[in-house]
Amino acid sequence: MRKGTRNSCVNRAAERPALSKGLLSSFINAFFIAVLAAVFYFGVCYPSMNATPYADAISLRERKNEEYDLNLADNLAYKEYQTPVESFYFDDFPSAILDIYDAHVSVPYSSIAHLYNVNVCGLPSKPSSTDYSTDFFAYVLNEDGTVNVDVKALVKADSLNPTGLSNLADIYRTAYGKLPSLLEETSPEYGAALSLIRQSEGTSRLASIGAAFLLVELAFPSLNKENAPVGEKILRLGYADKSLFRLHRWKLPLRCLLFSAPCLLGAYSLNAYSVALLWVMPLFFNALCLLFGKDNQSIPDKILGIVSFDVEASRIYKDEIEKEDAEWRALASYEDEDYIDLLSRTEKTKDDPGR
Repeated sequence: MRKGTRNSCVNRAAERPALSKGLLSSFINAFFIAVLAAVFYFGVCYPSMNATPYADAISLRERKNEEYDLNLADNLAYKEYQTPVESFYFDDFPSAILDIYDAHVSVPYSSIAHLYNVNVCGLPSKPSSTDYSTDFFAYVLNEDGTVNVDVKALVKADSLNPTGLSNLADIYRTAYGKLPSLLEETSPEYGAALSLIRQSEGTSRLASIGAAFLLVELAFPSLNKENAPVGEKILRLGYADKSLFRLHRWKLPLRCLLFSAPCLLGAYSLNAYSVALLWVMPLFFNALCLLFGKDNQSIPDKILGIVSFDVEASRIYKDEIEKEDAEWRALASYEDEDYIDLLSRTEKTKDDPGR
């Protein structure tokens, strides 16, 4: 056996796969991860959550949303949002809302109406006789012409065209969308319920997505000699080190971690921004690296020095030593067969000298 050093040469008996296969396998893996995560979440985690105080928290949230009319649909007329907003500010929690806002401003508001006029209507906090209105709202003026900040502002709906009414509805819709957050701060039991719901759902998403990644990107590759996740196994691909020798198995957990980390970071606090930044963008950039990168590797594979190979067209060795030994054995076998054939023809010549 000759001495050699791992990765001192490239394994020419291995072939890189077609680029389309690598790209397609990544999307197959993403599909299986999404399906498995949904199965784990709705089949295991969600039923388990409903056997805990989570169900009571959901019930309390729904009761409170119904009580304060927080279940309105989008695209309604401005009056539909105006009623619950004004009721929330002026009837339900005027003192509590003042306390919340005053804690974040240097100069306290003089009244709940002043706060409402500034934060909902968008009027100036310190109006003057020439600056006390917008296209949609106006402060009430006293008899002497001074501005009364402590009276709810007038709505200029009658002077607005359809576009203006749509914009007015947007103003009230924005204020309406902030009511659950205000209720969370003003109602301790509602806040506790939302906190429990977020914690339960976030933990369940983490567990479901994490389990899906472990199955697809770690458990399954660990069970086959090609180190192939589900998509690669379907398309007959495998993974080796950068010189196309057999991959060290300790790299599989690191590969799984690098692939799953962005998704897991975005799983706990799930929203449109986390999905776009931590789910869609990593998949997109990995696809770009596969398509246009020098070695057509995903970002985690580039970091770990992992490349894919075509299983059907490749022979993977542990290292250069094993490769050389295999080649020498093949050569020796070939030479032995030639020698035996030569001896056989020599014997026949002896038996029949005339030939």
